[in-house]
Amino acid sequence: MTGHEEEKVQGLRRVGVVLVLAALFAGQSVFAAKPPRVGPVVFNTVTAAVSERIECRIGMDRSFENPYDPACVRLDAMIEGPSGRRVYPCFFRVPVTAAGIEAATGEWVFRHAFRMEGVYRIAFRLSGRAGTAVTPPYEIAVLGRRPGGFVRADPLHNGVWLRDDGTRFFASGLNVAWSEGADHTLYRDLLGRCTAAGIRFVRVWMVGFAQQELEWSEELWSPWNAEYGLGRYNQRVASFFDWLFEEAARQGVFVQLVLETHGEWSSVVDSNWEFNPYNAAHGGFLAAPVDFFTDPEARERTRARYRYCVARWGAEPALAAWELFNEADQTDAVKLLGEDAAVVAWHQDQARFIQKLDAVPRPVVSSASDPAFLLRLAVGAPVFDRLDLHLYQDDAVLVMDEALRTWRTTDGLATGLYCGEFGAANEQPSGDEDHARVRGLVRRMTWRARFAGLPAWYWFWQKAEAVGVFDVNRAVDRVFAAWDLSAIRPLAAQAVGVPPVERFTVTPEWGWAATTTQAHHAAFDGTTNQVLHGQSGFLQGAWKAEMGRRLILSADFLPDGVFEIPVTAISSAGANELTICVDGREIWRKAVTAGMGLQVRVGRGRHVLELSNTGLDWLRIGSVAVIQPAAQGAEAVAITDGRRVAVYIAGKQFLIGQDVAAEAFEGLTLRLDGWPGISGPSQVRFVDSADGADCGAVAVDGRDTGSLTLSLPPFTNDLVVIVD
Repeated sequence: MTGHEEEKVQGLRRVGVVLVLAALFAGQSVFAAKPPRVGPVVFNTVTAAVSERIECRIGMDRSFENPYDPACVRLDAMIEGPSGRRVYPCFFRVPVTAAGIEAATGEWVFRHAFRMEGVYRIAFRLSGRAGTAVTPPYEIAVLGRRPGGFVRADPLHNGVWLRDDGTRFFASGLNVAWSEGADHTLYRDLLGRCTAAGIRFVRVWMVGFAQQELEWSEELWSPWNAEYGLGRYNQRVASFFDWLFEEAARQGVFVQLVLETHGEWSSVVDSNWEFNPYNAAHGGFLAAPVDFFTDPEARERTRARYRYCVARWGAEPALAAWELFNEADQTDAVKLLGEDAAVVAWHQDQARFIQKLDAVPRPVVSSASDPAFLLRLAVGAPVFDRLDLHLYQDDAVLVMDEALRTWRTTDGLATGLYCGEFGAANEQPSGDEDHARVRGLVRRMTWRARFAGLPAWYWFWQKAEAVGVFDVNRAVDRVFAAWDLSAIRPLAAQAVGVPPVERFTVTPEWGWAATTTQAHHAAFDGTTNQVLHGQSGFLQGAWKAEMGRRLILSADFLPDGVFEIPVTAISSAGANELTICVDGREIWRKAVTAGMGLQVRVGRGRHVLELSNTGLDWLRIGSVAVIQPAAQGAEAVAITDGRRVAVYIAGKQFLIGQDVAAEAFEGLTLRLDGWPGISGPSQVRFVDSADGADCGAVAVDGRDTGSLTLSLPPFTNDLVVIVD
């Protein structure tokens, strides 16, 4: 080599060193990156039935920094078949033993359930920072149908669900939101109790404080969440949900999975913000809970987690619905800052994302404890299949009825409505001091909700047995077991008897004395006599007008009412003249005699009675009676499927939670208008609402249409009547 050539080589080497150093400082590989290789691909089967879950494991030639982050790496199944083309996500899994021990390495998995028969071609595409790779297509033949299959809400009948085989069932349910440490035993036991009682749904939360959250702070429950946290999904939790969906399917119960809970995004209501991995104070990136609904990074990280949920559990037939948010109205964004619009927009965006991704697809729902906010959410986010109202009050039946009326009369509103949680006012998860009160609430809510076609799910699963949840649901399930749920409609019903009256008297405080207070209000408060303080019974004439010539009395009447006015004495020295005005209008002006009784009839509402002596000398008024017909003591609701009729009758005080003293009814008659007529003789059965026990039966001839009248047996608080 000549000196010139050697100098040239050394120069090239120096340039090469500079280039290598430049590449290293730029974070680039000096050598061409080897593209990733995907495979082998191993399916558990190449033939499956419609709705049957298939699974395959996909090998990789390398590991990735964060296999849970689609921005780092994503594996998708590209599916082509009879229904067209779609892209469906795969997921990364670390196997976990029954004892909670994780395997040393993880694996990529594809799970899917095809909804139509035919031949499908599936190729897997890996994309990310390491490059892109696509496998050859694999064929899966889908033939026949598996029993049961998936379920979907009946769009024409609120609360009714359809299985793939066409059979219907009502969405009776119970909250079983969490078990500390995702305890299998508690869930297995409660699922079994639900199955035996005819309860079809359970509502389960993903929540950090109970170790049931995929993405949670490493600072809580260490070492449970060690090496997981922001953007890294806890595989013990994921394994628990694998088990839960399989166990629920085995026991015939469906799960509504709650993805977000209010406490995680609140600083004041059941706050868990302190341990939220998105919290900037703990290694996250959000300064405050409200930012969750508008921050772009929060949006993408949330979508990544939802993508993982759909990929891992979208093929589970026991998963019936996704619930985006538990009580979004309790978050800081709504409760403290009034950022309703941002929360509603977030719901619309994320619900659409899940609906587009889920191949079944399932209903996406959300919930709130404020009926007004829930209605705003329904109007502002029409993407929802259904929304759930949560009620914690003894008069929950009335609030539920009013919400349903509002829902059904709001123009353009097609969103379904459930009562996703209910409980008594100030109810606690443990303690038996209020069990009697709660049992009454469970009875009236479960029955009235069933008649309204609006599922109502009790919240406190820890004491569901003690307050009669399983007994009541078992009774409801038996009553409606053979009904045609596609043909149910309401029927007009009345529970009537000999109408008693409510009556009390008001008595002037003084005899011969000057009146100091002439205007008074009388109330139907259960007392038999009320004193008109400062009022003289002597209404003076012009001769002693300074002692008082008037008595003014107001009262509120629910139905029509009566004032009864007794004149007990008059002066013999001078003439009297009694003038009577009602609501400012004069209706009587005449002289009166001792012993005369006058009646003034009024309609519903508040009325003001004014008595004045426009004569010369006094007249004396005795105790004025205020009377109205007693409010109908019991209320009846009825439904029919055209072949039979069910009626739920309950005392009005019981319905509003004022059942400290039991309401006993005797001699009531049930009248059913619009009676459809039933061929042949019919049997009327009386059923105890608490446990479905037989309370007697009578035979009736129900062949004539129009109306049917039945005598009811004595009962306390409530009664169920079946005509079939």
